[in-house]
Amino acid sequence: MGIIPPKENAKAKRHGEHMSKALKVGDVFVKSDDKQAILYEISSREKFNWHTGQAPTAEFAATVAAGADSGFVDLDRLDPRQNPPELMQLRLGFEDGFTYFVKYPSGTNIHGVNKDKDVAFLNAERSQAIMPNEDYEYWAINGNYPSVLAQNNFGYTDTPMVFAEGWRYVYRIASAEKLAAVKARMIRPRYIMIGGVAQQEGS
Repeated sequence: MGIIPPKENAKAKRHGEHMSKALKVGDVFVKSDDKQAILYEISSREKFNWHTGQAPTAEFAATVAAGADSGFVDLDRLDPRQNPPELMQLRLGFEDGFTYFVKYPSGTNIHGVNKDKDVAFLNAERSQAIMPNEDYEYWAINGNYPSVLAQNNFGYTDTPMVFAEGWRYVYRIASAEKLAAVKARMIRPRYIMIGGVAQQEGS
């Protein structure tokens, strides 16, 4: 086989071969926010792609002046359904020229160090619009969606644009057959962390 050249290694990393794989129909998982550790099963799935500005009421309602920012904008169109319950595996990509600060879920700063979260940011170099970086992957259930502030680095006014792609899953309580298979250690459930690491912190 030989050693993969550095450029191919980088390409493999970009395409997420070492990252979280998509769930398949029938896969069993447990959610990090579930204290009862209930096992769930994927019943259906579909791929999705989306970006801000598609709806009649745009998320970023106005252009942002040079050196200014948009303020935090809730991307609540990325909120998974409650009935039937949905799980979303999503990655955000960004238009060039802006610095993007992300709260996920809305109200919780992420990507920064513990004592200085507010300075953490993403941009088009870290996560491209057409190929969002899987290193910045989020798992969401109903009530969890990102909030984004865009800071304009251009010398002119422009409108921010955030892209999202990933998988949307419908899930249910795992069947007796799946539970028996887990108990017999024939299959291993996936652990899905909802929200950022900060959601797991104690007081």
